[in-house]
Amino acid sequence: MTSIVLWVENLAAAKTFYQELLSASILDDSATFVRVASPANEVLLHLVPEQHREGIATPPDIRELASMKPIFSVTSIAQSRAAVADLAGEVYSADTEQVYAGSRYCDGFDTEGNIFQVAERE
Repeated sequence: MTSIVLWVENLAAAKTFYQELLSASILDDSATFVRVASPANEVLLHLVPEQHREGIATPPDIRELASMKPIFSVTSIAQSRAAVADLAGEVYSADTEQVYAGSRYCDGFDTEGNIFQVAERE
């Protein structure tokens, strides 16, 4: 299982996004912390303390220059794309998908502009 900790400004939006993206369950849920997990992935969402929040633009500013990009294993990139289509993030279009070492990959961004990649085995 892959785990990542993400600090977020909108905990509710991030929770919904990652639950849908990963076809995951909510295992822990409080006012400041949510654990979203599937058999292959775990996202630990922590609410940024109010004094450190900067405000998230709508749509979010894409953080393409971030030093890290998590890769989440999914059953179907197309299913993940469809699951988040009406949310504030996105899995990029099928024409951006790439194949490497027996897996298909596609980038996207979450409700706060964090870049990620989803991968499905071919």
